[in-house]
Amino acid sequence: MVAQRDALSDAAAREHIHEVALLAEAARAEQDSRVDPPPLLTEARERFIRRGALARLWMHDAFEATHGVGDIADDDPIFTRALASPKHVRPRLSMLCQVVAVPAGFDDREAMLERAKDPQWQATAKTRIDAIADRMQRYVRPEDPQSCRLMGKLMRYEDKDDGVVKLSVESKAFDLDACVREDLSGACLEPKWAQEWVDKVRPHTEPGFIEPFRTRFGYHVVFLVQVLEPAPAEDPATIAATRAAILGPWRAASYDRELDALRKKWAVKVVTGGGALP
Repeated sequence: MVAQRDALSDAAAREHIHEVALLAEAARAEQDSRVDPPPLLTEARERFIRRGALARLWMHDAFEATHGVGDIADDDPIFTRALASPKHVRPRLSMLCQVVAVPAGFDDREAMLERAKDPQWQATAKTRIDAIADRMQRYVRPEDPQSCRLMGKLMRYEDKDDGVVKLSVESKAFDLDACVREDLSGACLEPKWAQEWVDKVRPHTEPGFIEPFRTRFGYHVVFLVQVLEPAPAEDPATIAATRAAILGPWRAASYDRELDALRKKWAVKVVTGGGALP
């Protein structure tokens, strides 16, 4: 039809059809190249993956194989610091948080202790501490790892010093056998903590509240978080646990040293301006 319209000969018409077919094929090829996704793995990406795989193999087969728990030297600074830390080497510790109510307005310890004997003050302080204990027990759960922090937040709503009762909150790990002064044989002459307070806390080993109690200083609401069993420095189990605990930081420090050594070994010095080579 086109040949008749344009008065083309049969040969010219066949050439025209051939050219149109070539153009159509080129158009299809161009369209296919647009819809096909690019290669999934480019050459640069392949090199990156290969370097990463080689690095992981080196870490596993070469570095980690020679940097295990047993490879930490006894005099390694990280290890010796860990053995000096109460985080790894400790006596038996009671981790707890408590609210303490003492007489307000006293800087003198003896005067404060005398005031704490007053029945009227005791009645006032007990009313306050019982209300605090009731509120704490409603919201704080033994299994909550943020129990002490929650107790601190709840105390924001309390009057810390109303002129009669002074409240304070503390959270720490207590060595119930801590001693301020010993004799030559090592016997304790002056315990660090009041004995009546220690006697109330020591029997408890499970997380939870201890019923509010009074000492010569005032009233206490104690929440026991956990009891950590002693870990003496000379105990092989303590040494093994300490080595395992510092393996990550020790490996990181060793890795940095090896990388620094490699950088120095493969350092390249660039000389410009016609300078002489070393």
